[in-house]
Amino acid sequence: MTAVIWLYQFTIFTFIFSLFQIPYTAAIFAHEDIGVYAVVSTVECLLRLGAAILIGKFMIDNLSFYGMCLLISSIIIFTIYMWYGKAHYKECHYHKTTDRKLYKELLSFSGWTLFGNVANIGMQQGNIILLNIFFGATINAAFGVALQINNAFGALCNSIIIPLRPAMIKAYAEENFSYLNKLFSVGNKLILYALLAIGTPIILEMPNILNWWLNITDESFILFARLIIIYIVCLSMNNPITAIIQATGKVKEYHLKVESITLLCLPISWLFFTFHLPSYFALISMIAVSVVAHTIRLFCLRKYYRSFSINSYVTTLLLPGITILILGVGSSHLLQQNIDSNFLRVLFIFLYSPTFFIVSALLLGTNKSEKKVIYSYVHSFITKRLCR
Repeated sequence: MTAVIWLYQFTIFTFIFSLFQIPYTAAIFAHEDIGVYAVVSTVECLLRLGAAILIGKFMIDNLSFYGMCLLISSIIIFTIYMWYGKAHYKECHYHKTTDRKLYKELLSFSGWTLFGNVANIGMQQGNIILLNIFFGATINAAFGVALQINNAFGALCNSIIIPLRPAMIKAYAEENFSYLNKLFSVGNKLILYALLAIGTPIILEMPNILNWWLNITDESFILFARLIIIYIVCLSMNNPITAIIQATGKVKEYHLKVESITLLCLPISWLFFTFHLPSYFALISMIAVSVVAHTIRLFCLRKYYRSFSINSYVTTLLLPGITILILGVGSSHLLQQNIDSNFLRVLFIFLYSPTFFIVSALLLGTNKSEKKVIYSYVHSFITKRLCR
């Protein structure tokens, strides 16, 4: 109990310093200095890795020590962001303002955005509580492993959308809607095909991955891990939509409609468990709710951004994406069935499947203008890295 209390205190302060760094990371994104964000993020990962390696090396409770190290890491990262922001951006210096309209707009925007984030976190954490009540610690642990996979895929998705978000908001502000539509389409396709390329081989070889990673062979762990990948693919497709909605400023109506659907996940899961359905129906509920919420997002985008076409979204993204998914999964499964060695099967699946999705996406999933945008971003990224 003492260790838990200390960990709780460390976590609170870690969260506070994470909040403090938001204005500085926002300034970095606004100036499109993505390389700086990448470097600092790498430093943060290394600090956390170092904390994990040092567990057990000191005469301190391991849980308390790890929480303390995460707090120190958070303070260091905040300090780096604050120093860089103040050194390079004039807007990162404090200026007192009495503009009440500005305060009202900022509080409304941040408040409704926070409501959206809390709804998604509540859906996951609420399901943890329900699983613990109805099924106990083992199933709860399976869901915890699945959430670790969810966090990894979420980080991948964020790394894709972060470079595009400032350009999308700038294009909307300049009323350059043709360019914004290209960025929106490119962002959707990058997220979809990247997640399919990485998620498909992981889903197919999940039994071997969990066995090698955590020495786990329990079917519930495998099923939860597979379903969470399907959930994150469905959920991640909202990122380009949210970027445009935030650019329009219509966040109140958007989050109120969407998150009202999201919050239905918990009562649905409770009903499933009350009627004695299996534990994995928690994830079935999450997937179903995310699909319905995404449909609501599309109609919200159509209402607040007149240049968006749902028909075009379906014909240029969803239909080619589903076709490529069916072909990719089918051919990967066929290859999987013809290799007996576990190691060789995993190796070939992880070589073949991503290659298939990347090549198919370039040949069938993107048009010439989208290829140009992708190539220009890749060229710009490489050029910036070489010139530093």
